[in-house]
Amino acid sequence: YQLEINTKIDHQGNFKASFKTHTTTDVWINYETNFLIVIHPGDNIYVEFDGKSQDRSTILKTIKFNGDSLKTNEDVAKFQELYYSDQLYANSKTNDNTAKEYEVNKYISYLDTLQQKTNEFYKFFVSKNKPNNETKIWAKTYLDQIYYDALSFYPDKHRASNNLKRSEWDVPASYYTPLIKRNPVNKSMSISGASLASYTNRFLHEYAFRNMAVDWRKMINQKKKVNIDSLKVHSIIKYTPDNLTREMVLTELFSQHLYANQIKIFEAYKEIAVKNIKEPFLIKPLLELYEEAKKRVYNPEIESSAFLKSVNDSSIGKIVDSIKLQNKGNIIYVDYWATWCSPCRDEMPNSKKLMKSFEGKDVSFVYVCLDSKESAWKASLDQFKLGGQHYFLNKEQSNDMREAYEIQGIPYYIIIGKNGEIIEKGSHLRPNLVKEQIERLLK
Repeated sequence: YQLEINTKIDHQGNFKASFKTHTTTDVWINYETNFLIVIHPGDNIYVEFDGKSQDRSTILKTIKFNGDSLKTNEDVAKFQELYYSDQLYANSKTNDNTAKEYEVNKYISYLDTLQQKTNEFYKFFVSKNKPNNETKIWAKTYLDQIYYDALSFYPDKHRASNNLKRSEWDVPASYYTPLIKRNPVNKSMSISGASLASYTNRFLHEYAFRNMAVDWRKMINQKKKVNIDSLKVHSIIKYTPDNLTREMVLTELFSQHLYANQIKIFEAYKEIAVKNIKEPFLIKPLLELYEEAKKRVYNPEIESSAFLKSVNDSSIGKIVDSIKLQNKGNIIYVDYWATWCSPCRDEMPNSKKLMKSFEGKDVSFVYVCLDSKESAWKASLDQFKLGGQHYFLNKEQSNDMREAYEIQGIPYYIIIGKNGEIIEKGSHLRPNLVKEQIERLLK
């Protein structure tokens, strides 16, 4: 999971943010666009840049550093300035067309060419800028991940762009073998935390979980009882020979559940976690995350402005009628989400900003939680400090709601007009994209 820190910028353009890190890593600074800087535990870093432009390369030309990690961050900024203006980056952004047209063998050849180009770019950067050793490790890890991301995203991109189902087309099991060939991973690579986190996530889902699925099918065929959580944990241990990769992948699995306020899997396998995850920069924040999630689950603190509606015995028709009646005369922005849905959760900060921008206006924000556990629902409301109107639907109600509004995937949104009519619905109505549309409806 990712820690996001929002900070205010004063009238002179100054901002300040502080956070705890257990290891040297990179962090994104987001303003108009975004770029990476490197942080060591205990660092004090001063960053100055021209925030008027939305172009990364332009911003990176103006960047100045002071304080700790000065040489490393100057080198890292030079790398990004060079990379984001290079054809290598431009080609990575147009990879969708290649993924659509190439079959597996041809795409693997393309990946080999891509890897060769990233190696050439790395040599060029080192020759041109003479970076320190830290930056060399950061840059190599960053560039290597371009290959692994392209490898991992190809199957889904190829299916989506050719309207294929997994049952109709898939890559062979051997396709993901390069993921394990990256091992061994060493601790110094954590300086490129953004890249290493992406690799860990891809290894978890495309390698460990795919091997787990093979074991799962065998157990089903043998009519054995399957505990999915146990299978997940033990598959990671079984199929990850490299110690540090195993520690990172286990940490990723447990973190995903804890961030979603699903604490049972960690409580059930905490002993295994502590036994297998030895690195302090992994186990310490994981245990801290557990304590935070446990507090939210058992003692949730709901935002005072939030309105929680109990609808246990209500039909979908009555629930929708109740929402329209309660918000009569308002534009209603309805957000269908689930506690376990990462894209849903990622949108919550944007939703809070959207809600704040319409404070005092005739706009209502309604959140309908589907297919989730009630304890995780309340813990999530505590986690996001989310106001608005909240409805929790049980499994039967969730199924009925999906059917009634043709909800194929979440997050899913509906905009309802002042007279109760549906203006538009779909997953594309993300909170950072609908402000102007809602403003037009208010006129």
